[in-house]
Amino acid sequence: MQSALLLGAMASSGSAEALRVGVIGTGCIGIEHLQNLHLLPHARVTAIADPHPASLSRATECLSSLGDLDGVAVLSDYEELIALPQVDALILCTPNDHHALALPAIVASGKHCLVEKPLCTSVGDCARVAALVEQGRARGALYWCGMEYRYIPSIARLVREASEGGIGELRMLSIREHRFPFLQKVGHWNRYNARSGGTLVEKCCHFFDLMRLILRSEPYRIMATGGQDVNFLDEEHDGRPADTLDNAYVLVEFTSGARACLELCMFAEASKHQEELSLVGTRGKMEAFSPSHGTKTDDESEVNFRRCLRNPAFTSGAWDRTEPPSPEECGTIYEAHEAVDRALLEAGNHAGATYVELSRFVHAAQHGLPAEVSVADGALAALMGIAAQRSVQTGNAVLWSDIMAEYEAAAK
Repeated sequence: MQSALLLGAMASSGSAEALRVGVIGTGCIGIEHLQNLHLLPHARVTAIADPHPASLSRATECLSSLGDLDGVAVLSDYEELIALPQVDALILCTPNDHHALALPAIVASGKHCLVEKPLCTSVGDCARVAALVEQGRARGALYWCGMEYRYIPSIARLVREASEGGIGELRMLSIREHRFPFLQKVGHWNRYNARSGGTLVEKCCHFFDLMRLILRSEPYRIMATGGQDVNFLDEEHDGRPADTLDNAYVLVEFTSGARACLELCMFAEASKHQEELSLVGTRGKMEAFSPSHGTKTDDESEVNFRRCLRNPAFTSGAWDRTEPPSPEECGTIYEAHEAVDRALLEAGNHAGATYVELSRFVHAAQHGLPAEVSVADGALAALMGIAAQRSVQTGNAVLWSDIMAEYEAAAK
């Protein structure tokens, strides 16, 4: 996509030397970061670390194929990588429950860091890490929570246009993700709530982040229902059955009066779109669609963004018609395709979004700018997922004020 390439040019402009990056964790998302860092002229991978030999081997093969392996330190110990003088910034791509263990050492190093979502898996860990990071930020380090979905081109356009007010006061946001089951991970950590935080934390913190970002409001109450109905029903590891949700509905009421609904299904890979967003305001609606993570070609004839404006005659609140309006009367519909450059599709599984986010992270680190996605943003998205998991488990609505009271107490 042209916008992503322009962002890359922006990130590489000026006289700043290349940011020297160490990647901790070289599983699927770690490899995606390596491939996208290769495309950024003002970033250079200088070290990688992973305790799992097969993952580390795949990462070295990736760097070798890109011509980027020379001079790269290849380590099994992430603490050794953090201490390396040839590393300016770290990308943390380890399993969810490891973030709270690694981040104290990262903050102590004074180095910049992008930590992949979710920030942490518990209220207490989110609170402690956020407080620790705030101290490091005051010393000049950049901390960024990876939320790639903000930067998927069609979704990014919806976010931007929503903030411009063209569809009026925002009232309803629906997010649907219909996708494939969880991929296999080292140690099967994503099969268990205890390590992942639960599906609504691990997978859906992306969507809770988008809810806060788009609606520009904080939650009031969270209600959810879900289950493990299809995936991994007969799967056991070390005598423990897999317990991760594979489908859910989550309803979030916001203090602004807006409502948001998440629909998740993880046995629906036979879908045209992996993500579908529908945002409705008082003067119209917008929709954004994203392809499956496995998509490597971009069909420019495919509509992935739509803006529908109501007939101004219908927006006053009065409705005295006795017959439904014809389609021609309803308003205007604009459709577009937000393109993704083929090189960016080949470099990852998020429709070019990882490249865009990394380019902005690198630019911010080099120029002393604040994070677009703060650790506080990451904490709040994870907390919404934790609240949703609790609602599924108890069958009761969860008040955001209760979650925040627990969070604030843990931060002390």
